[in-house]
Amino acid sequence: MAQVTVKLSLRVAWWVRWYLVGIVIAARLTGATPDMTKVERWIRRGLSVHASRKA
Repeated sequence: MAQVTVKLSLRVAWWVRWYLVGIVIAARLTGATPDMTKVERWIRRGLSVHASRKA
């Protein structure tokens, strides 16, 4: 059986880390809990996955 090799590349947008830092700072200063649904949506927008197959 032939073996297939798949290469996955995960790219994180430059602003994702800064966004997370801002969320943490705001949560600690206000004592509020962030809406994780909204946080997840923004993080997903900042991530990109690319799969390529090697022959």
